[in-house]
Amino acid sequence: MLLKIAMTKGDKKRRITICKPIDENSPSLPNDLYPHTTWLSTLPFDTTTFTLFVSDMPLGDAVTVKLPPVPYIKPAGPNYSRFEIRAGKERHIGTSMEHPVTQLLLKNEDLDPDIIAEKRQIYLGVGPAETSEVTTILCLPEEPRLIVDTPEDLGLDTTIVVCPPEEIDTDKTEPVTVIKRIEDDLTDEELAERYLSFFLQHYVAFFKGAKLSSEQLHTAIETNAPYGVRADLLDRKTVTIAFRERFGTGMGRASARIEGKVSKYWQDFEVRIHHPDPLERFWYV
Repeated sequence: MLLKIAMTKGDKKRRITICKPIDENSPSLPNDLYPHTTWLSTLPFDTTTFTLFVSDMPLGDAVTVKLPPVPYIKPAGPNYSRFEIRAGKERHIGTSMEHPVTQLLLKNEDLDPDIIAEKRQIYLGVGPAETSEVTTILCLPEEPRLIVDTPEDLGLDTTIVVCPPEEIDTDKTEPVTVIKRIEDDLTDEELAERYLSFFLQHYVAFFKGAKLSSEQLHTAIETNAPYGVRADLLDRKTVTIAFRERFGTGMGRASARIEGKVSKYWQDFEVRIHHPDPLERFWYV
């Protein structure tokens, strides 16, 4: 299997750059690609548009730059598969020069069935955009231009193209709105703390008779961390303190066997994750 996906570079964030498929009808990612910004700027070709290669076999000389393989992780709903480089069983890692792309979703219909059945890793590469010959006539707006091709006696058609000057409505002006996402100005630590606060607010709920251990809560926070959030900065002590500040209660003194381990727990609390995949949502406004 070899997919070639034409990509275009979009907004540049503090650590990653958002890249999108150009043609929605081609084999494409169901979600944006988030390569490391510094790495993208070092590529030896123009990345305004570029080609992303996805293969189940090692890529040879067909690509200009090869990336580290990305392992299969799990299904993401009935139609997609999730691939991700992780540090440990459940820990997300951020992009870096060593690992420029750490996670992405792919459509099952674009994958060979054996990739899913055998949980194979995929190989990524990037190269220059594949261009075709394009003829462009450029018209300057100052005044009408007359462009005439060579005479018919040279075997070419004579074509006249008249370009009128551009009309501008000077009586109508519109304000320019600049939208700046708040996480662009946050440090890794501040972004992680904001995510923790969001998680406790939206995904931890009261449920009579439930028992929630710190290990369960910490694992859920790491597993569901959105792209670009360093959940590894949130240790158990930080999570426990934030829980007490949020709900005004600490763990009980009693212990119980929870998921095969004897642990202390928060009484009458549980985690409710209601989104299908962290790549498919924007986690706070």
